[in-house]
Amino acid sequence: MKIVSLLTSAFLVVFLASYSSTILAGNPRTRVATESSMTSLKLVVKNVTLLAREEKSPPPGKAPTSNRAIGLASVFLRIENTQEKDINLIIKSIQIQSVGDGRVQMASQSPQEVRLRPLENSENVFHLTNKTGYSGQSQVKAIITYQLGGQVAVIESSPVEVERH
Repeated sequence: MKIVSLLTSAFLVVFLASYSSTILAGNPRTRVATESSMTSLKLVVKNVTLLAREEKSPPPGKAPTSNRAIGLASVFLRIENTQEKDINLIIKSIQIQSVGDGRVQMASQSPQEVRLRPLENSENVFHLTNKTGYSGQSQVKAIITYQLGGQVAVIESSPVEVERH
């Protein structure tokens, strides 16, 4: 009876660990990289969060200018290094896409390196802008392509509404 109880407890621990990793990954739409698929590399992508806004009116007290950023996006990437050595993560690209038609609204193609110290939790923020604002749909998502070691992975945020001011 104790063996059955012990096995049941072990099963629950494994199940809850698997379930919590899905919750911590923060997004059921993650296409390639999830916490479980990157554990062999000892990096955990916790989640990707997007804040998107469009500011057609200039800030109070500022004169209107034609060369002002109108479409603004802040992408928050939470990651964790579970190793006891440094890890270098390369963000290859960040795209903001319309949910409905997949049209790219903003993109950053310049690779950016993120260095994580041993056992470090890190939240990185990437800001993207454009001069035209968001066209079409009001829901957008962030898609991040990154490289760790020899593996390339993609993770995306949940869709969010564009705040329009």
